[in-house]
Amino acid sequence: MDLTHQLVALVGGVLCCPAQLSVVVANLRSRRVVRREPVAGTVLHIARWAHGLVLLTGASGAIGPASLVVADAHGVGVAQLAPIQAGEIPGGGGVSQW
Repeated sequence: MDLTHQLVALVGGVLCCPAQLSVVVANLRSRRVVRREPVAGTVLHIARWAHGLVLLTGASGAIGPASLVVADAHGVGVAQLAPIQAGEIPGGGGVSQW
């Protein structure tokens, strides 16, 4: 697979609320989506790197273990950060982490 013409993007609802988001890999030459993988939890922070995205995620509607999600043209990998608690508290509290 020619990875030089791949685009990695986070798509879905708005980031302020619990919404189902997915990492999408699109081939720019064929203009087709070649992979779509859902992201579990709430996305708390997004960072770009040369090959894709790194996401910090937490629990939806609760505080729980945080995770790092690394997404590139090959797929999505998840590493749980057990000692770090993060998430979204329902009821207008917005996103909280500690």
